[in-house]
Amino acid sequence: MDVTQTISFSKRRPSEDSRQYAYRTIREAILLFVLEPGVRLSEPELASWLSLSRTPVHDALERLEREKLTVSGSAPGFYVKKISALQIRNALWLMELFTTEVIHAFFTERVATQKIEILQFMLKETERAVRSGNARSELRITSNFFTQMYTFGGSFDYLWSALQKENFDLIRLLYLIYQEKEPSEKLLHDMNDMIDALIRRDDEAACQAEHASFTRLANEAAVLQKKYPDFFDGGEDREIKAQQA
Repeated sequence: MDVTQTISFSKRRPSEDSRQYAYRTIREAILLFVLEPGVRLSEPELASWLSLSRTPVHDALERLEREKLTVSGSAPGFYVKKISALQIRNALWLMELFTTEVIHAFFTERVATQKIEILQFMLKETERAVRSGNARSELRITSNFFTQMYTFGGSFDYLWSALQKENFDLIRLLYLIYQEKEPSEKLLHDMNDMIDALIRRDDEAACQAEHASFTRLANEAAVLQKKYPDFFDGGEDREIKAQQA
């Protein structure tokens, strides 16, 4: 790992201690593929990059291992964990299940049209991000969109927060997808169809559009796994541990 070639990240926040800063920054670097799946993480280099001692960096890497973003072997050292195809499938299944419940809740809770139009406006922001090729912005807006949608559907936002915390691989998948304009535009089209159906109070059409978007995500995951085989697991993490033993 050559941290001298990494991009710059936001400065340390006044409210952050060294451990919080190390965790946030390294996690961001992993989610945005500055630190790519499979790369070995050098604690001295990371500490130098962040102008910190090695202790908060080591603590951050241990915390990220619990969140399945780093992996360690029997010998000292951490690697960026590869994306789990199984975890992606499970995450998409759960998201479709929960989002279907949220859509139904829009009708049982009689969510006001004005609230649904807020989601429509957020998709306009996404469209601008797609046009500018800003994958990082697309990722942020997508997270905000689902947080808001789950909240409007009856305070389901805690489910979305839990999904994000347990499924960082899904976030990494979305970032890879957002690198490509065509799949980004198609996903945006599906989401617009879903919101248009909610405004029309067409429950069935909204669920169909939602299903189409998750089917597209699953198909894109398969495409990306072939395009970036080194980013996805296939026993490689076990090989790293065997080499370290």
